[in-house]
Amino acid sequence: MARQADSRISEARAQSETESLPSLCGIPVAVKDNMCTVDFPTTCSSKILAGFRPPYDADVVERLRLSLIHISEHTRLLS
Repeated sequence: MARQADSRISEARAQSETESLPSLCGIPVAVKDNMCTVDFPTTCSSKILAGFRPPYDADVVERLRLSLIHISEHTRLLS
């Protein structure tokens, strides 16, 4: 995952040599398990949703990715 983040930062630097990168570029962030992410199963601590992989990212996750923030993992919800 760190390599993916490094490659995305390198691509962004190559594309925008005249522009500055977003201030939080490359920062790893963990999101709660109730936010849909394509990369990780999203269960919301529910047995019914065990193994569910959403086909889309939640809006907030999509905005984080556009800011070149690295989504590193899901954090668990208390059940």
